[in-house]
Amino acid sequence: MKPKTEITIPDEILKEIEAYSKAENITLNEFVIWALGEKVGELRGRRGVKDLTRINMNPSIEKPVADKSQQTPANIKRLLKAEEVAKYLRISKSGAYHLLKTGEIPVVRIGTAVRVREEDLEKFVLNSKG
Repeated sequence: MKPKTEITIPDEILKEIEAYSKAENITLNEFVIWALGEKVGELRGRRGVKDLTRINMNPSIEKPVADKSQQTPANIKRLLKAEEVAKYLRISKSGAYHLLKTGEIPVVRIGTAVRVREEDLEKFVLNSKG
């Protein structure tokens, strides 16, 4: 058995994690393991790693993909909706709309639709000062 790893989580993040785990009806540890597994899987996907092993502590959290033909290969960048930007950044939709409206995150306009390039969102995150 592997030794336990201890990490320090800031109080404000811990409160948010506790709320999410409660909403999903899973333990705090299960949620943290699930979230880390999701993030590692996302990072592997960006790098084009195949045969990802993902940890899923609660099958109801992930929605099954009905049609694999709608999935995009890892090397093709997507255009994201404001709601997807909000989810990625873990902020409110109004917060995401504000970032798009002010130009802090560059947008692409297709008719009346406003979209964000994945690479522009990644650049925004990398260049953000925390």
